[in-house]
Amino acid sequence: MIPVPYNSIVCAAAAGGAREPLFRNPSASASASVYLLQFNCNRRRINTNNRRNNNNNFMDSNNNMRTESYLRHVDSRKLMPNGAGHIPHLKAVILGEALASEEDDLVLPSKEFSDQANVHSPEQYMEMYKRSIEDPDGFWSEIASQFYWKQKWGEKVCDENFDVRDGKIKIEWFKGGITNVCYNCLDRNIEAGLGDKVALYWEGNEPGLDGSLTYSQLLNQVCQVANYLKDIGVKKGDAVIVYLPMINELPITMLACARIGAVHSVVFAGFSAESLAQRITDCKPKAVITCNAVRRGTKPILLKDIVDAAINDSAKDGVSVDVCLVYDNPVALKREDTKWTQGRDIWWQDVIPKYPSTCPVEWVDAEDPLFLLYTSGSTGKPKGVLHTTGGYMVYTATTFKYAFDYKPSDIYWCTADCGWITGHSYVTYGPLLNGATVLVYEGFKNFMRKRMYFTTNIGLCEIDINVLRETHRVHSKTTRKNGFYMASYLPAPNYPDAGRCWDIVDKYKVSIFYTAPTLVRSLMRDGEAVRYLYALMFTVYLCEIDLRINAFGFWIRVSTHQHTPMTHLVSCGLPMMVEENLGTCLICIPFPKISDCKLCNGLKGTPSLMKELDKYVTRYSRKSLRVLGSVGEPINPSAWRWFYNVVGDSRCPISDTWWQTETGGFMITPLPGAWAQKPGSATFPFFGIQPVIVDEKGVEIDGECSGYLCIKKSWPGAFRTLYGDHERYETTYFKPFAGYYFSGDGCRRDKDGYHWLTGRVDDVINVSGHRIGTAEVESALVSHPQCAEAAVVGVEHEVKGQGIYAFVTLVDSVPYSEDLRKDLILTVRKQIGAFAAPDKIHWAPGLPKTRSGKIMRRILRKIAARQLDELGDTSTLADPNVVKQLIELSDS
Repeated sequence: MIPVPYNSIVCAAAAGGAREPLFRNPSASASASVYLLQFNCNRRRINTNNRRNNNNNFMDSNNNMRTESYLRHVDSRKLMPNGAGHIPHLKAVILGEALASEEDDLVLPSKEFSDQANVHSPEQYMEMYKRSIEDPDGFWSEIASQFYWKQKWGEKVCDENFDVRDGKIKIEWFKGGITNVCYNCLDRNIEAGLGDKVALYWEGNEPGLDGSLTYSQLLNQVCQVANYLKDIGVKKGDAVIVYLPMINELPITMLACARIGAVHSVVFAGFSAESLAQRITDCKPKAVITCNAVRRGTKPILLKDIVDAAINDSAKDGVSVDVCLVYDNPVALKREDTKWTQGRDIWWQDVIPKYPSTCPVEWVDAEDPLFLLYTSGSTGKPKGVLHTTGGYMVYTATTFKYAFDYKPSDIYWCTADCGWITGHSYVTYGPLLNGATVLVYEGFKNFMRKRMYFTTNIGLCEIDINVLRETHRVHSKTTRKNGFYMASYLPAPNYPDAGRCWDIVDKYKVSIFYTAPTLVRSLMRDGEAVRYLYALMFTVYLCEIDLRINAFGFWIRVSTHQHTPMTHLVSCGLPMMVEENLGTCLICIPFPKISDCKLCNGLKGTPSLMKELDKYVTRYSRKSLRVLGSVGEPINPSAWRWFYNVVGDSRCPISDTWWQTETGGFMITPLPGAWAQKPGSATFPFFGIQPVIVDEKGVEIDGECSGYLCIKKSWPGAFRTLYGDHERYETTYFKPFAGYYFSGDGCRRDKDGYHWLTGRVDDVINVSGHRIGTAEVESALVSHPQCAEAAVVGVEHEVKGQGIYAFVTLVDSVPYSEDLRKDLILTVRKQIGAFAAPDKIHWAPGLPKTRSGKIMRRILRKIAARQLDELGDTSTLADPNVVKQLIELSDS
């Protein structure tokens, strides 16, 4: 049999589709042939090139954009049609693929959705966007006036210097305006009649643990905390460190600080004592608010012990903390088992309920600080990103309203933690400023059953699912039994199983679901594993045929007149290779990269099995969902498609948002209902945002291009400085390309003007003049059947300037070898070119990742450069031991 590269997606043809022999095996008889069976998809694709070429005002003869104004990269919105659209299930994709490989696929909103959308057409968007650029003062003043201001701002809506060559960088919006974010989140909505509307639902890790707070109840609790803070001496401008898990008390504390003008600094309750101590030392808080413990899985995490160590460390640096307010979480730890410092520590439940449920508002200037949020720096020292009040309030509320097409009846769920900017802008402030109902989820747990059991007519098979997920290696044993059943199954990283997300969606009738690609991929990967096996085993059982397993995949041998097995495999969309020889048909179904296994929504057969295929998603209704969202990193097209097709039933637009801690809110994002989407693209800029792509010299590039993503002009939600280090603020963000805010991200703009984020530019390697994206090399590496994961960084090279250094994690049980190392390099040479071949393959049992799944490339660069004394804090990694393993394998 002639092997067919799996990345070409060898898929079964739809019933009745013609099969053409594409390859012939010269060693077999003349009748033997190998078929490449391709799925017969009806694709709805728009030939936008022809449309634009016929528009002489838009394109010149060289197919380049001619418009010279700021609108030149959004003008194409006028040309996109409206109507229902559905993307195909089967498009050759893998999780590590290049992010911009499917730019010709358009996913169109339905007419019904567009008709009711806040921005319902390209023309409406263009009209609003044009005004936001030409008349930003008028545009943002009109929106800001919808909020409560004790005193209106002065004549200047915006006062800025965006160019370091003209002096100190300065950004001010609504200066002189007096307001309060907490008042606008709560009091204003209650006065508008929303007092009895649910503001926060809370869902605990354990099913059955839940609660809710109306806007009136939330205000009462916020005021009690605010009164306590005032009583212990916290005043306007004072900092308060918040180190809490995702319980309602976290947003309550944030709002309480905002109510009295204090500056909250939320620290993700997963950071180490050393990291927390750095933040305490930097902002010198009047109090630290924490929880005694929280459970992650079955393991209690002693947050209070971490805080104690951090307070002790900061005291050595001359910063003392006099008050530590501790929330008692008896589910995780008993009071009597909590370490205690008399005179400093105090239980939340012992004091907060005693305070009045009303608290006067501290009115603040629009440019007074609202919060500090520390983010990682390239040196490992955290940067204190400072956001102020007025502009942030207006911008987060506006982006939430339009990017999610928010309606008052929506139930909104963002899976982010308030320890990150997403939890600030789109769990707490943005939704509550719109009077929304928000679901707060305590968090995800990692439970993984190791094995799956099923029976076929050839016996009982045991499959190591962790191996199958990492592809290509399946260990099995068989015992003769009859019947077909599933005795165990594989949950995704949610508790108690992979359907928890959708159970919660149905329970609360969630209509807007906003999450990270990491979670989408994990849910997708595990669901596909179950679907693959069900489809295969069902075919074997129903057709009463023998199944064999070897190192390459599953094998079925049938006579050429037996059409039923082929029909069932076809209907499932299983990848296969077929060889016919002397009346026998030998079918190989290769072990999938689960992300590649693009099965249809169900088998054409038994209803119970149809439900089983996507059981973790489709066993729940999800009919309440109408908008999906993605945040944190670019979402690859395959995950986008699964999210859209399976979770959203091919009817929910996806707001694939690009923004940063520093930007405060969305910068480039789809507006549901306004224009066609492309899987994996952030699409077009939000109102008031002028993105530009520049080359290494800072020269703007027009039309289809790749380069560095920068922003012209300020926007209301922009951060104002790095706390205590304005020089670093200017050096990091404004000096690399004078006159612009430098995002640090690379971006590609396609021929239609769509923006594709390609990752941090420090993830772009310049090898002998070739700019190579690390994602591109990683994609090539993971296409190798024995590579499970890869991370690529650049290192200094005395000849080429930079060399390519690849950390490679192999599929389970595959041994390291020099031959495999050479084969991996050859794979990259074949797929990209010789110039992209890695100079070094570093074997990696695992990669250093945060708990959210983000690879810490800063650590990888230090290991590659042998700068081991500059690794910085590694305690915040999901598995800090990985770093030690990588160092030990440096010379292997």
